[in-house]
Amino acid sequence: MRPLSTYVTEDRKVVSLASLGITFALFLFFIVPPMTRMHHLHRECIVIEGTIVPRYCCTQSCSVCNESPRDRQLCSSIISRTHLEKNVSQCLLGERKFCADEGSLCHVGSHCCEESSVWIGPGPADFMWTCDREVKRRSCRLHCPTCWKSKITYVYQKDCSDGACRNITYIKEHDCSLDKLEAERDVISEPLQSRRDCWVDPNDSQNVHFSKYTMWWRILLTLMAAIPVTFVSCIILFEMIVDVVSDINTTDNPWTSWDTLLSRDDPPPRYSE
Repeated sequence: MRPLSTYVTEDRKVVSLASLGITFALFLFFIVPPMTRMHHLHRECIVIEGTIVPRYCCTQSCSVCNESPRDRQLCSSIISRTHLEKNVSQCLLGERKFCADEGSLCHVGSHCCEESSVWIGPGPADFMWTCDREVKRRSCRLHCPTCWKSKITYVYQKDCSDGACRNITYIKEHDCSLDKLEAERDVISEPLQSRRDCWVDPNDSQNVHFSKYTMWWRILLTLMAAIPVTFVSCIILFEMIVDVVSDINTTDNPWTSWDTLLSRDDPPPRYSE
């Protein structure tokens, strides 16, 4: 029978190096390209305008559970239409048709107002929930506070291949919800005529990024810093295990030798005290 130690010690360095090489090859060819914007063009983006823009962010308020009048519409439909057609800035200028219908009635469809449990079996958990009072069109009211978003306009040169450089405008918007101060901070952080590096998709002039790497690639870069330490630690641990196995396999006591134990058919003798 082949000694056990040979299975552990033979060509372990070759196998380790081959495994490491295959792992890094797969990483380079299949993981790195999608996580880096390798084909994006490096440009310089210049801020030409920065402003905060108000908008409606409507929700439904359902404080009571009453039946809605028949002529009322679904709240979701009214909210979608308000976000699309109404405009806070125009409303503040006195154009009432652009103002949201704050507090108007709408309905959210069927809703159970009061529930109770009904026992249906012998066990303590054998019960079901039933609706004691259900409304077919629950009445709610439209609530449309003002939300804010920052809007920063950049300009960059697309290309100069034909001798005439073309300037492309790109707008970056950040929805800050109800936090007006956050929108103001976004605009203040990028003053007019400030410049920053940006990367542009050559096939889409509006696909602009301000980092060459994606979020997942930055996370992987952080994790990769621990790879050398982890690899060396695994090698050291592996060598320690091999040394322990070799020591056990070469001991003078035949009954504590692994190769001997695996090669014998008869059980070890029993010693009486």
